[in-house]
Amino acid sequence: MNKTISWIIAVGLSVAFVVIEYLYRNEQESVEKPVSKDELTHQIMPLIAQNKKIAAIRMVRNTLGCSLLEAKEFVDNLVHQGLQ
Repeated sequence: MNKTISWIIAVGLSVAFVVIEYLYRNEQESVEKPVSKDELTHQIMPLIAQNKKIAAIRMVRNTLGCSLLEAKEFVDNLVHQGLQ
Protein backbone atom coordinates (compact mmCIF):
# COMPACT_ATOMS: atom_id res chain seq x y z
CA MET A 1 0.00 0.00 0.00
CA ASN A 2 2.78 2.44 0.88
CA LYS A 3 4.63 1.63 -2.35
CA THR A 4 1.49 2.44 -4.34
CA ILE A 5 1.10 5.81 -2.66
CA SER A 6 4.79 6.59 -3.15
CA TRP A 7 4.52 5.65 -6.82
CA ILE A 8 1.44 7.87 -7.31
CA ILE A 9 3.19 10.80 -5.63
CA ALA A 10 6.31 10.30 -7.76
CA VAL A 11 4.29 10.20 -10.98
CA GLY A 12 2.32 13.28 -9.93
CA LEU A 13 5.49 15.22 -9.18
CA SER A 14 7.03 14.15 -12.49
CA VAL A 15 3.98 15.35 -14.41
CA ALA A 16 3.97 18.63 -12.48
CA PHE A 17 7.65 19.16 -13.30
CA VAL A 18 7.05 18.56 -17.02
CA VAL A 19 4.09 20.97 -17.09
CA ILE A 20 6.00 23.70 -15.23
CA GLU A 21 9.01 23.34 -17.52
CA TYR A 22 6.76 23.52 -20.61
CA LEU A 23 5.06 26.68 -19.33
CA TYR A 24 8.41 28.24 -18.41
CA ARG A 25 9.88 27.56 -21.86
CA ASN A 26 6.85 29.05 -23.61
CA GLU A 27 7.05 32.13 -21.39
CA GLN A 28 10.75 32.52 -22.17
CA GLU A 29 10.10 32.28 -25.92
CA SER A 30 7.48 35.01 -25.83
CA VAL A 31 9.65 37.25 -23.65
CA GLU A 32 12.74 36.82 -25.81
CA LYS A 33 11.04 37.97 -29.02
CA PRO A 34 9.98 41.59 -28.66
CA VAL A 35 8.26 42.67 -31.86
CA SER A 36 7.01 46.13 -32.71
CA LYS A 37 3.54 46.58 -34.17
CA ASP A 38 5.14 47.58 -37.48
CA GLU A 39 7.12 44.34 -37.61
CA LEU A 40 4.04 42.37 -36.64
CA THR A 41 2.02 44.10 -39.35
CA HIS A 42 4.70 43.13 -41.88
CA GLN A 43 4.55 39.51 -40.66
CA ILE A 44 0.76 39.14 -40.79
CA MET A 45 0.10 40.92 -44.10
CA PRO A 46 0.80 37.73 -46.11
CA LEU A 47 -1.74 35.90 -43.94
CA ILE A 48 -4.32 38.59 -44.58
CA ALA A 49 -3.55 38.50 -48.32
CA GLN A 50 -4.14 34.72 -48.27
CA ASN A 51 -7.46 35.28 -46.48
CA LYS A 52 -6.13 33.59 -43.32
CA LYS A 53 -7.60 36.10 -40.92
CA ILE A 54 -7.90 33.66 -38.01
CA ALA A 55 -4.22 32.75 -38.27
CA ALA A 56 -3.37 36.46 -38.33
CA ILE A 57 -5.47 37.08 -35.21
CA ARG A 58 -3.79 34.14 -33.46
CA MET A 59 -0.34 35.52 -34.34
CA VAL A 60 -1.26 38.96 -32.98
CA ARG A 61 -2.55 37.44 -29.74
CA ASN A 62 0.52 35.27 -29.26
CA THR A 63 2.94 38.07 -30.08
CA LEU A 64 1.37 40.97 -28.22
CA GLY A 65 -0.36 39.00 -25.47
CA CYS A 66 -3.57 40.93 -26.05
CA SER A 67 -7.19 39.83 -25.82
CA LEU A 68 -9.08 38.18 -28.66
CA LEU A 69 -11.10 41.34 -29.25
CA GLU A 70 -7.98 43.55 -29.38
CA ALA A 71 -6.27 41.17 -31.81
CA LYS A 72 -9.38 41.02 -34.02
CA GLU A 73 -9.62 44.82 -34.09
CA PHE A 74 -5.91 45.06 -34.96
CA VAL A 75 -6.35 42.69 -37.91
CA ASP A 76 -9.66 44.28 -38.98
CA ASN A 77 -7.98 47.69 -39.09
CA LEU A 78 -5.27 46.31 -41.36
CA VAL A 79 -7.87 44.70 -43.62
CA HIS A 80 -9.80 47.97 -43.76
CA GLN A 81 -6.63 49.95 -44.57
CA GLY A 82 -5.80 47.49 -47.33
CA LEU A 83 -9.20 48.00 -48.97
CA GLN A 84 -8.75 51.76 -49.21
